[in-house]
Amino acid sequence: MIREYKEYKIDNDCLLTKVCKKYYKDNFDNNCEELIVLRWFRDNFISEKDIEYYYKISPIIIKLIEKVENSDEIFNNNYDLAYSKYKNTIMQLEQELKIQSLKQTIKK
Repeated sequence: MIREYKEYKIDNDCLLTKVCKKYYKDNFDNNCEELIVLRWFRDNFISEKDIEYYYKISPIIIKLIEKVENSDEIFNNNYDLAYSKYKNTIMQLEQELKIQSLKQTIKK
């Protein structure tokens, strides 16, 4: 069952929210497209057990990063890394699906 979108309050214990907040700085929108998509995915596809674990470990990771001298750089690099992984995964799936689609077309 797919749940409906809802607006969320700023969650300072969420690493993804923190990364977006640091990346966008003054232009941060808690309901930006990146977070909307990630929350929708979380709410519809991630197990409760994994979500619970994430919210236990995320604040610890945030606190450790914030203690490092170059914490802003780390947060920004994590945003760029997450975005590239997402983009590359989508592009890879697109290519694989095109190949599968072509193979099916050829078989017919």
